[in-house]
Amino acid sequence: MTAFLALALAAAGPTLHLKVDGPGFVRLLQDGSTVYMNDLTATVHEGRLVGPGRRPILPEVQVGSAAGLSIQSDGWVMADGRRAGRIMVALLSSRREISAGVWTTPDRPTVGWPGDDRFGRFSIGSTASAPAPLPSPTPSSPTGGLTLPALLEVSGDQIGLHAALGLPIPADGDPSLGTTPPFGVTRRLSLRTIQATAQRSGLNRTISGPDWVEVRRQGQVLSIDRLVESARSVMQGFPAASLLPGQTDLTVPTGTLQLRAGEPAVTPSRITVSVEIVVD
Repeated sequence: MTAFLALALAAAGPTLHLKVDGPGFVRLLQDGSTVYMNDLTATVHEGRLVGPGRRPILPEVQVGSAAGLSIQSDGWVMADGRRAGRIMVALLSSRREISAGVWTTPDRPTVGWPGDDRFGRFSIGSTASAPAPLPSPTPSSPTGGLTLPALLEVSGDQIGLHAALGLPIPADGDPSLGTTPPFGVTRRLSLRTIQATAQRSGLNRTISGPDWVEVRRQGQVLSIDRLVESARSVMQGFPAASLLPGQTDLTVPTGTLQLRAGEPAVTPSRITVSVEIVVD
């Protein structure tokens, strides 16, 4: 089992030095546009992970008021023992520095997971205001037991057995536990099904965990407040309007998120604005 470097963050909002060790840049949102950094400090603001200047890190990672928070070298953000999201890195074919350590690009970047293929991993260290790092986890022995989390977030179309257990993917492929559900939908897998799949594939390890594991497709949260802000940007000159009840946050694919509000449609009792959600 691969062990990843992690550093704990206290709830008081300390900072963490995050650097891409190898090719790749972290994506951040600045004034509605994506900028890139490969050496930055990260902290928590209003429940989400942000970089310098409180620029949200993309894809957005919501950690809420988690007391225990860590970032692993493969990009996973752990909040109170659960996976809250995963930071991606981008390869830039050309770039322009717009301020110290902050870059932009006219081209579409290649985006992927830290440590995969051509992408670098994160090296993580504390700043002076951050607490001391936790000890690095000790890799399990080949015959050691494995524990499943209560929630799995999957980026691909298939739920891989080894990926779910945090193990290296075999060269001949990862046995599938089933199809990943669509965005916003949660699927349940029984512990018995996972154990049986492991036995059939020849994985000689004891697997424990909850009787049922929830699986959802990894994405980023699009808050209803951001949608409303986009809609109101094209409503200058119209009477003040309130949101219809029952609207909730959305889960959308990871990537650079853009909102494009259309022209308002006005009736005597309602103003309707269509907002197009674009993810690159």
